[in-house]
Amino acid sequence: MQVVYWCFKNIGIESLGSEQNWFLLSAARSSLVKRLPGKMSEYFKLALSHFYEPVDLRRGMTLMLQGHDKPIMIFGRISVLLGDEGALKEIIEMKGASGTKICCLCANLVDHKSNLAECDHSNNLVSSTELDWGKISFHTDDSIKEILGFLGEKQATTNVEEFKRLQQFTGFNLSPRGALLSDLLDLKVASMVMYDWTHTYVSSGLWNLEIQLLVESLHSCGVSLDMLHEDLQAFHWPSHIKSRSMSGQNLFAHCQKDDIKCSASEALSVYSVIRHIVLERRGLGEVEGAKHAIDSYLCLSRVLDLLVNIKTRRTKASTLRDAIFSHLQAFQTAFGTTHWLPKHHYSGHLAYMYSARKALIACFALERKHKVIKRFGGQNPNTWAKWEHSLVMDVLGIELHDLTQNLEQQWSGGLCNPSSATDVAASVLQDAVGGSGDEVQVSLQCYYAPGALCAARDVVLCTLGGQRHVGQVHFFASVGGDNFACVSVWKGLGKNMFDCSDSSPVLCALNSISDTCVCTRNMVTIWWSFPTLAGLKDE
Repeated sequence: MQVVYWCFKNIGIESLGSEQNWFLLSAARSSLVKRLPGKMSEYFKLALSHFYEPVDLRRGMTLMLQGHDKPIMIFGRISVLLGDEGALKEIIEMKGASGTKICCLCANLVDHKSNLAECDHSNNLVSSTELDWGKISFHTDDSIKEILGFLGEKQATTNVEEFKRLQQFTGFNLSPRGALLSDLLDLKVASMVMYDWTHTYVSSGLWNLEIQLLVESLHSCGVSLDMLHEDLQAFHWPSHIKSRSMSGQNLFAHCQKDDIKCSASEALSVYSVIRHIVLERRGLGEVEGAKHAIDSYLCLSRVLDLLVNIKTRRTKASTLRDAIFSHLQAFQTAFGTTHWLPKHHYSGHLAYMYSARKALIACFALERKHKVIKRFGGQNPNTWAKWEHSLVMDVLGIELHDLTQNLEQQWSGGLCNPSSATDVAASVLQDAVGGSGDEVQVSLQCYYAPGALCAARDVVLCTLGGQRHVGQVHFFASVGGDNFACVSVWKGLGKNMFDCSDSSPVLCALNSISDTCVCTRNMVTIWWSFPTLAGLKDE
């Protein structure tokens, strides 16, 4: 299937992380899309045209919204085109990694494997391994249109092979019926394209390459896969990660050092733990021969810290840019350019996209949305002429159902499946918060922040009295509509170690919890976010 989703960018980065807030625009069998002269690009054009025909959203449309007495006028325009490299290649006809110019946003950047930059006597071309971005000329919306106009002129005067070479060098294919040449859509590629950071880093991305190179370097120092696997077994993940078997705890089990497979969810769950493991081994002087590989991995981990924390608005674009280029430099120091991928260059654009668009959207929500599509797409499409129509209507039913449900709990915080407290518990909790007579509910699971799940027995980071503390959750309660967590606060021993033997439970506001933690059996905690780690210093 070929599927196009859409969403309102204005709803905020937190809500963009929920698949319920993304909607199906169109879906079709790949075999049908391939019959179109413009293939996926033409299909994408037809899908997007619904925003502008028969009603042009740019000129406004009237809607009656729930909770409003009168209709309101809303306006909209296509703002961001999000996708992995494969999707962007199909919809905007960029060559990507298969072209001489691998990036649709850079006018003079060429694949380092082509050696064209070294042979260019004009010194205009720049290798894709270049880290001094002052040498790069960036495309504008107009310059991309000029390239398409140039290709249109040359198509009529050159033979097929020469025209293919022109497309190869310019980095774009000419698709007369595609999305880029649509006057109706007027897509501004340089201003709209957004690379997906999850595919850039953790879905067959840079982290997947780096962990393989790191393991090979550690192996040369005598640290085997079995030893790394044993190290991982000492850690405990929060229940919402462990229960879905996506902790990555068995990453090094039953694999070879040159064939380590890992899903994106597992990568984001385990990368910080691996960082801790290599730091511990380096502190013991066991891996001196892998110094540069470890330095590169640490820099990459910091980038992931910042990317993960974009949804909490704790990441600055300038900080992200510095971290990304520090990693790229560290990678070249450790491994040269032999393993350099186009995704290394693409990663450099992420901070600039974040700064320009005030958001950096990930495709994680869309990957989860695929499950809904697959649920209804299991029927044999070749035996039913109206298969696409039925699929879209089924998915629309799910989307309308989700919109009518109360999603406030999941995206603003609250108890999951609460039950009424016993009389004794209700009395104790009412006395604790001064809410005599208020309704009291309790639960063993809650959302402490948008999309952030926490359960009883999880280790959490919380702020009490202006100070950050670490402790373990016992339960959650709602008293008169106010949400609380019962947490045993641990005594800090320094170096991220804590004494949990002498701790008393306290009742704190649910929003005082800022993160869940991974811990070892001796309660050495590892923090998810770099800003969190920096803020804790040596507590």
